[in-house]
Amino acid sequence: MIWALLIWLLQPVTLPDTPIAITLSANDGPLDVQYSGTSDEIIDVMAHSLSDEPIDVTLEILLDEQRIAFNDDHDTSVQGLKPQDAAITNLRLPANGDYTLRVHTFSGAQSGEVEIRLTANPAVAPCDPPEQVVTLQPHTAYPCLINLQAGQTVTLTARDTSGTLDPVLRLDQPDGTLAVQNDDHARSSLTLNTLDAQAAYTVPADGEYRLTVHDFAGQTGQLALTIEIES
Repeated sequence: MIWALLIWLLQPVTLPDTPIAITLSANDGPLDVQYSGTSDEIIDVMAHSLSDEPIDVTLEILLDEQRIAFNDDHDTSVQGLKPQDAAITNLRLPANGDYTLRVHTFSGAQSGEVEIRLTANPAVAPCDPPEQVVTLQPHTAYPCLINLQAGQTVTLTARDTSGTLDPVLRLDQPDGTLAVQNDDHARSSLTLNTLDAQAAYTVPADGEYRLTVHDFAGQTGQLALTIEIES
């Protein structure tokens, strides 16, 4: 029975929107689950303790035994996760292949059941500066990617053009952590409405940054997304 479980865990599985539960045993080492990913796909992976007494979960993602990402004690706003759970978000896969999701406990000495959930999103297209028209769908964010260099200052503006939106801007660093975000700019401007969003950020390192814009209440409508980059 144990060997059957291990063989099943090592097979490629379709995780998006289908969480699976695994059982970690003290001192038995990590458990691996395989995911067949595609190049430039964006994934979010959560490892959530289901035990009455939460265990300290760690999550590692590997390709050909090379570590792509690691997390212990997530620092996200994902609802339903406990402080000791692990989460890797906004991870862009570098190549086609079978990725290993390695789940363990921090000490290696805890036992318990862990739920693994993976959400996959299509590859994100580059942004189109200096200005592009974006149509927001209900309760859906619009993402795009910007290549930025260290020392540059980027100013992002989301201006409602349909009279229905309260735009929210977010810029994430290449590793998925928050760089800057804004809802309802606080600047004196004759070209922006009160609920429009604007944020400026000085880039610390070269890389591909992810910009997302959504409506605060999930409404639909059009906005003008402006990206100004100064060296």
